[in-house]
Amino acid sequence: DAYAAAEVTGDDRFTDVGTFQSTNPTIHGDLAFWASKGQMRLPHSSELKDLRAGTEETNANLQAGYYISERNGNTQKIYGVLITSSPSWETSTREGTAIELTDADMEAGLFLPKAGRRPNNSATSIKHFNGQGAYWSSTFGSNAEGFTDCVTVLGFNASNGIVYGYTEKWKESFGIGDTQCGNMIRPVLYNPSDEVKSPKAVPTANSLRPWREGEMDIHLINSARGECNFVIMPDGTSIIVDAGEIGENDELVPRKPSNDSSDPLFARVYKVHTTYMKYFLQNTRHNYIDYALATHYHTDHIGAPKTNYKMSSDDSYIVCGLSAIYEDIPIKTLVDRKGPGVGFNDFAHYSEDDIHEDTYNNYTTFAQKMVTRDGMEWQAISGANRNNQFAPKYGTTEASFKVIGYDYKYWNGSSFTTGNTDNRENGSSITMLLSYGDFNCYFGADCGAQCGYNIMTNICSSVGKVEVLKAPHHMAESAFSNTQAVILQPKVTVASSFGINTPNDACVAAADAYGDVFATNNGTGVSLKDSGGHFCVRVQGDGTFMVFKLKDTDYSYEVLASYGPYSCH
Repeated sequence: DAYAAAEVTGDDRFTDVGTFQSTNPTIHGDLAFWASKGQMRLPHSSELKDLRAGTEETNANLQAGYYISERNGNTQKIYGVLITSSPSWETSTREGTAIELTDADMEAGLFLPKAGRRPNNSATSIKHFNGQGAYWSSTFGSNAEGFTDCVTVLGFNASNGIVYGYTEKWKESFGIGDTQCGNMIRPVLYNPSDEVKSPKAVPTANSLRPWREGEMDIHLINSARGECNFVIMPDGTSIIVDAGEIGENDELVPRKPSNDSSDPLFARVYKVHTTYMKYFLQNTRHNYIDYALATHYHTDHIGAPKTNYKMSSDDSYIVCGLSAIYEDIPIKTLVDRKGPGVGFNDFAHYSEDDIHEDTYNNYTTFAQKMVTRDGMEWQAISGANRNNQFAPKYGTTEASFKVIGYDYKYWNGSSFTTGNTDNRENGSSITMLLSYGDFNCYFGADCGAQCGYNIMTNICSSVGKVEVLKAPHHMAESAFSNTQAVILQPKVTVASSFGINTPNDACVAAADAYGDVFATNNGTGVSLKDSGGHFCVRVQGDGTFMVFKLKDTDYSYEVLASYGPYSCH
């Protein structure tokens, strides 16, 4: 059909989307698929100007959406961005939630599918398909060799909502004419379900056995693309503490178990998390999670709603992070800082780049849908109910999981500090204490020393010595200092680190003065007790505990090293 042509014949260099390379991208471009008012061509410069009312670079109306293509009995959704005229940039709108686009919608403006882009002229394959789109027309005028810098660029980055619309790069000083229509190459028709592989655990004789009744497991699951902590209490009650899912960037260590999307081991981040959970949950005989805690609303803790991820069954939210976990393992009770009924305007006092509206709205849409559809409980963290909010479900146990503070306040409502705060998301994180008899583990989320105002020092003073510290803020720079270390004196510190600048050497030194320091990844090369794997802290009823480093380059969960036993203070 007009919007989903299977293939356009032409230059043989463009017949294979994975291997093509243009000798002159300003002539042919990287046009994987496009439609302009129902016509199979790019718009001329005059038409672009009609879409660009006003003087700002991004001033047209932008609507994320998908067109349903019926081809040879198959139904596919082609995701992209519809650009339509706006009287001025002040009145233009940008809607990042994908809606279904009709024929009339498509013919009303310019639809740019998320067909990917080449990161540079020397690249031989298309990257970021169904996440981004960059389109070059051919040169202005007829003298292609003489005016190779004169191109029209249409681009958008929809990996986290619509970040920018399109820019028109051309040089009026050349005084040359209209654009030539760009030559289209083979389209990329993308089915979101194609990306979701479902790996299975493949245990060996060397794998760490699943949890058993009477012991408590604390797992740091390493996908290197978001924090995900998983607790199984002695009675089998299960708790997820955060489940992030972020995209690729140059500031991250290699993805686990594989960084190569063609590798059979490669999988969506949430699949790495849920495959791990299912293996260790076996002896609970539960196919669900009792509690999930979102400590704060950053993407590396709840998931980034990239538009190349699949939509929910009713197309109301993007399945990522915690919402993706739910698709594999249902969650009975979801707890976060705000709870139901709180809109994004509640964050108006935050700095603009600290929390993304589309991230928060996607997450809350998921939560409300599951309340309505499945009866999931959705609660705001409660200091008044701290003894029971995460109560064990299946037996009397000495284990507990209690809130210490959130929103710059202790669980009882008194403030961490007498001065002003910067009201940012990390400092507002929910902090928790996990206990089993004499054993204590402090979960600091991203509320580290970097938040200032003596916040973490005051929190630590209310906690005292702990056996295990789940390091705050990925052990990044200034997240932990000697001041907090002398209070907590952790015998073991474990960090979920996945940035090339983590763990920070000064933070490690502070924790190392009192015990062993472990990290899921070691982007800085700092000296640690061990790193590079999933980590499990397994606690026995007498308070002794072991630390296991597990293989993270496959789904075997083989024990690569073990440390301990450690005893309580």
